Amino acid sequence: MQTKGRLERIFSRLCDLVVKRPLMLVVGALVLAAASLLYSGEHLTFWTERNVLLSQDTLPARLYQAYRQEFPDDYLILVLSSDDLDRSKAFASLLGQRLEADPVSVREVFYRIPLELFRRQALLFLDSEDLETIRTRITKHKELLERLAASPDLVTFLETMNTQISKALVRTAVSGLFGEEETEEEKGKPEKKRVDPEDLKILSASMESLSRWIDGGGFRSPWKLFLVGQGSLSEDGYLVDEDHGWVFLLAYLREVETSFNREGAAIERIRGHIRAVAEEIPGVSVGITGTPALNSEEMSVSLRDMTRASILALVLVMVLFVVGFGHALRPLLAVVALAVGVVWTLGWLTLTVGHLTILSMAFGSILIGLGIDFGIHFVARYEAELVRSRSVREALEETYRRVGRPVLSSGLTTMAAFLAMALGEFRGLREFGWIAGWGVFFCLVSAFVFLPALLLLKERLLWRRQDASPTSVNDRPSLLERILDRPSRHPGWVFSLSGLVALFAFLPVGPIRFDYNLLNLQARGTEAVDWELRLVEAQGNSSIFAVDMVNSLEEARERTRQYESLPSVREVESLATYLPENLEERMERVRSLGPLLEGLSVAGADLATPDPARVERWVSRIRFKLREEEEKETGGSKEPATGVPAPDTVSGARYRTEEVLRSLEAAKASGDLSSRLASYQERLAADFRRKLDILTASALDPAPVTVEGIPELLRKRYLGKSGKWLLQIYAKEDVWQPKPQKRFVDELRTVNPEVTGPAVFNYESTRSLLEAYIQGGIYASVAIVLILLLDFRSARLAGLSLVPLVLGWLWALGGMRLSRLSFNPANLVIIPLLVGIGVDYGIHIVRHFLQSPSAEGRIAGSRLGRAILLSSLTTMAGFGSLLVAHHQGIRSIGSLLSLAVGSCLVAALVFLPSLLRVLAERRAIPR
Repeated sequence: MQTKGRLERIFSRLCDLVVKRPLMLVVGALVLAAASLLYSGEHLTFWTERNVLLSQDTLPARLYQAYRQEFPDDYLILVLSSDDLDRSKAFASLLGQRLEADPVSVREVFYRIPLELFRRQALLFLDSEDLETIRTRITKHKELLERLAASPDLVTFLETMNTQISKALVRTAVSGLFGEEETEEEKGKPEKKRVDPEDLKILSASMESLSRWIDGGGFRSPWKLFLVGQGSLSEDGYLVDEDHGWVFLLAYLREVETSFNREGAAIERIRGHIRAVAEEIPGVSVGITGTPALNSEEMSVSLRDMTRASILALVLVMVLFVVGFGHALRPLLAVVALAVGVVWTLGWLTLTVGHLTILSMAFGSILIGLGIDFGIHFVARYEAELVRSRSVREALEETYRRVGRPVLSSGLTTMAAFLAMALGEFRGLREFGWIAGWGVFFCLVSAFVFLPALLLLKERLLWRRQDASPTSVNDRPSLLERILDRPSRHPGWVFSLSGLVALFAFLPVGPIRFDYNLLNLQARGTEAVDWELRLVEAQGNSSIFAVDMVNSLEEARERTRQYESLPSVREVESLATYLPENLEERMERVRSLGPLLEGLSVAGADLATPDPARVERWVSRIRFKLREEEEKETGGSKEPATGVPAPDTVSGARYRTEEVLRSLEAAKASGDLSSRLASYQERLAADFRRKLDILTASALDPAPVTVEGIPELLRKRYLGKSGKWLLQIYAKEDVWQPKPQKRFVDELRTVNPEVTGPAVFNYESTRSLLEAYIQGGIYASVAIVLILLLDFRSARLAGLSLVPLVLGWLWALGGMRLSRLSFNPANLVIIPLLVGIGVDYGIHIVRHFLQSPSAEGRIAGSRLGRAILLSSLTTMAGFGSLLVAHHQGIRSIGSLLSLAVGSCLVAALVFLPSLLRVLAERRAIPR
């Protein structure tokens, strides 16, 4: 009782101060709020990177920081797409030149490797199997190569192909262009395939290239398969994905000092360059993704969503206040007091933390949804006391006495729940807990000091006297309150239904998942996310990867072999990729191709325009021979085709020759067939000349590959500031997903436990975040129980005040299972908030029950019931405003909180009063 008397004396002195100096308190609070806004506007910064969320003294953070110091640049990935790959390349070239000249946004651009520097080393990058394949192709197609070198025109190409097909199919005993020699056992068997699949792929590629060009598409080299095999680069060094018609450009951003979204300004400048290039080269779409773009879009969308949601929350709270109280002025003052408390918090976080992250920037909406409860309880009790009291002073004194203690207890428990998160190791959560915990404190101070002063000034200004008119308050219970009051009269039914609902929550309708995928948190429809998902779907790869750093070329090669032997690794990129092993041995094997290529040089004479009739005739002859061979292979049977046949089959080659004939017919109808064939012939000849030049230069005069001979941009990308060699390790599976991500990281650590990079950092940060939530939950639970025991001095009463929280959460978990709602790194942040709300309801109801022995469990229809109902609805409306957010993580916060607060509300207004009434009747609790 001594503690209670001391607290009452504190509230009495506070009331005296409010009554004597209301204007001073109001002006002082507003001045402090203005100073907070000015100070925050000048010094508050925004950190968009995810790596700042992890505590920097942990091993994963130190490893990642060491990597970023050695290789400080994240890069944007620009994906160029059009129906013409050459147009996309031209676009990339012009855009790259503009970006290289930009003194503000971009430091370096990487879109093309100057392969002319590797002209004499091209064949050194191929292994012995690839070199043997080239030897076989040159030998088998020597006649074709010689004829095209003498006359590299389209008709000669088709005529020579047809001649070699004829020779190959006349006799099967002799190796030809397409077949191998048959054994005696194989002769006469119709199912025997006499055509070399590799050669069929060459023919199919040639026909597909021709039909694509005639139809208006871009040029695709048929010689890529014919001569040098497939590689990751185009023949002219551009970064391409020919299967999807994409050209890639990597842009390294300059370091800029801005307070918010540093990448966003640079990305906007890059978009300006894209628009300028599009005016010169139309028809190319450009998508931007990569870590900087993902971070920038997430921060921009989150800030926009939180700002919009906060404004909507304030509007909804004010509307509910007017409806709940029957008038607008006093509720509006409570909203003003809440806004002042939030602004104080803004100044405090700027002073003590200095920045906001993707986690902590949600503090405003959380304080709006939570801090308004303090004002609701104060105004509700104040209006009730105005009816009973003779003056405003008496009403304020009784308000402090009746609700001061429960509001203070609920505020301190919520503050403790948030500050408990500040004890964890996860930096982002620690900062959020610190900001939100002190934010609750400032909202509490504003409700106890600033709001009463506002109410007093309002009464004096409007009524010109110390006492208020009883007609200025609405004390009639609403229809909803009368409905909610009925269940407490039938506790048996309440207990039975509550038990059934709790039991239903455990039915096997599906587990509650934790969604680790950070991409699932971001807004759908944004450019960076959409292109990231397209890259994952198209290539089985994403813009994130793991990295390892080694000290030498030999170590890089050894680590590469170790990583590439792991089941989860797709490929490893490093500078060692451009430095062939066993160089002398490779050079000898390459030189052995020289005699096959001696004397081959492409004639430089102008080519005559191809005759469309001759082109069509030779393609028809090729189609006829392939059809005959197809019938021999199938024994004359004709099965209906299902889809496009594979290019390495006779059916596939025949299908593609027919595509050429259809394209020729369509182009003849449009009248521009001759010009299309002429332009294709020009591209075909130039492409053949370039590839033959690479072959002959590499085979006749190969040059060794050295680190110094590699282009500077490649060296800077893979060689660090202190000489470290970088290995970028890509996964076969989507490492945004938790299981592939864990499998990938675990396997990499069998090679090097200190592997790092974005993929590893995402894994570690998500895991650490979950551990921090669990740790913070334990600390918060202990702190809340201790505060309740100190408040009630009774374990039974403290336990009863936890009933709305425990039962509400149980029901909410059942609702999550039914609605397939998952926990994720974003919505876990509201658990302390929900703990505070649930405990707040319990404290007020138990305290009201103890102070009003005549109420017989009546809560819902009382002033307290109205306050709890209104605070719940305002909280649900405030956080329900998050449902309009585009950011999936923020939206999930609104969904989970609305569900949990609604469950805690029903448990508080329906179940707990019935339980208290039954216990009181059995004298199990004091009255």
